[in-house]
Amino acid sequence: NLKDNRKDMALISLAGPLTNVLLAIVGSLLFRAAFLIPDQAVLSFVQYTLFIIIDINILLAIFNLLPIPPLDGSKVFAMLLPEKEANAYLGLGQFGIFILLALLFFPIGPFSLNELIFHLLEFSQHLLLP
Repeated sequence: NLKDNRKDMALISLAGPLTNVLLAIVGSLLFRAAFLIPDQAVLSFVQYTLFIIIDINILLAIFNLLPIPPLDGSKVFAMLLPEKEANAYLGLGQFGIFILLALLFFPIGPFSLNELIFHLLEFSQHLLLP
């Protein structure tokens, strides 16, 4: 059944972003535990490295969950659509990179993909970092 196939595809697509979220959470826990390091120079290096790891994983999760084909979020979104519309939507994957670049570099009215990603990153940082 095609509906089950799309459902499986959506669940598989969630594996990458969920792994990134899990890595960010583990990085956050290690960041908090790093305060136990007595050497200030080592502490600073470890925290900086963990901060970068957390940020990169949050950004990867956010980016991959965008509902723009061929990103993972598009497969999750397609699962919600009727079969005909889902196939047409996923067919946009060949143009996805152009759509993504256009949204990143050219805001549409008050909507800016860059601002959305920045606000989601900032929100995630407030949740994960002390």
